[in-house]
Amino acid sequence: MHKEFKLSVVEIARALKITPSAVSRYLNLERGYVINISNNEEITKELKSLAMDVMSGNLGRSEVDLRILKIAIKALRRKWICSYHRRFYPRDLTPNCSICSEIFCEL
Repeated sequence: MHKEFKLSVVEIARALKITPSAVSRYLNLERGYVINISNNEEITKELKSLAMDVMSGNLGRSEVDLRILKIAIKALRRKWICSYHRRFYPRDLTPNCSICSEIFCEL
């Protein structure tokens, strides 16, 4: 999304209140990359909305964290992360596993 917003690493770092080095590592998939969510339109839409709100300067750090957590919980509740879990726990998770969706169903 940084290309879409035409922002430098320094501008992104300033908006997120993290170091330019951390931004660079995220962008180069050296940090934080475990699951490719780019093919999930709903998550992508929510992240773009969050990015726009961050860039507008209208969100505090705790509000950003809260929105990220809500997106993550939605992904877990809707079983969008199951393939990731199965790669790490292939013997423990059945094809009909509903652990995450049950844990996060009421959130």
